[in-house]
Amino acid sequence: MEERGQSVSDKWDRRFVDLARYVASWSKDPSTKTGAVIVDDYNRIVSVGYNGFPRGIRDDEERLSNRDVKLSLMVHCEINAIIFAGGRALGGTLYTWPLASCDRCAAVVIQAGVRRIVAPSLSRLLEKRWVTSVLNAINMFNEAGIVVTLIEEGDKW
Repeated sequence: MEERGQSVSDKWDRRFVDLARYVASWSKDPSTKTGAVIVDDYNRIVSVGYNGFPRGIRDDEERLSNRDVKLSLMVHCEINAIIFAGGRALGGTLYTWPLASCDRCAAVVIQAGVRRIVAPSLSRLLEKRWVTSVLNAINMFNEAGIVVTLIEEGDKW
């Protein structure tokens, strides 16, 4: 079933990437706000997550503006979504914004049993810092048999 050149699957993919974009706005990270949504085979939302410090850890401006401190404390959106999903992530689809998972998160995504990834292709803005990590993650996903769908660049939305 198609409507205006988009398949039903494409429409759901766009909706859930848009939702991941909205969830990303909840992050306090001043440089890169990321969001994740996990859904099951029936397009039911299983979990959401955004990047932030662990529960109970102070996320004041001083820590958030110090890149080294921030990076050492930050829990990525995929990890938060998987933790909250628990076993319900198994067999699900992970949608992320504004980029696909990094290689650090890829291992956890694979271990959780996620079977499909949908994310925007890397924007020029994010490419400089993330291209190596994202490419490593995509290679890991491919080797693990996880389907990866990259849609138009995030900075074009």
